[in-house]
Amino acid sequence: DPKGTLHAINRLMKPGATLVVATHDISGLWPRIVRSKWRHLNIPEHLHFFSRSTLQHMMKETGFSPFRVTETATVAAATSDSSGLYAPINFLHRYSLLKYALPLLRSVHAINRAINLSDGVTLYSQKL
Repeated sequence: DPKGTLHAINRLMKPGATLVVATHDISGLWPRIVRSKWRHLNIPEHLHFFSRSTLQHMMKETGFSPFRVTETATVAAATSDSSGLYAPINFLHRYSLLKYALPLLRSVHAINRAINLSDGVTLYSQKL
């Protein structure tokens, strides 16, 4: 129950506090391109799917005021020097590909930011 969870979180927070929610964005370009092949369409692991707008709407309904939204592309390695990129790092380490792949993945991330080929969203909201 995502809405009930947000209500419960709201009750615990002080006015003006910030809540950061990161989730998959079903309305992103990549999910729309790959459709049923999108790797996050795996029930029962993911029971609820949100778009940027539905997430913002739900935050407002539960007593939060969204003030910043960022997109995430899950195309690269989740290491401290990967500039906020995300992907299965174990594959890259298992085959010692990280040092070769990281420059390419950074370029892919830069292209993604330019054309918004994202499948994730992070929403920053303030408790009213």
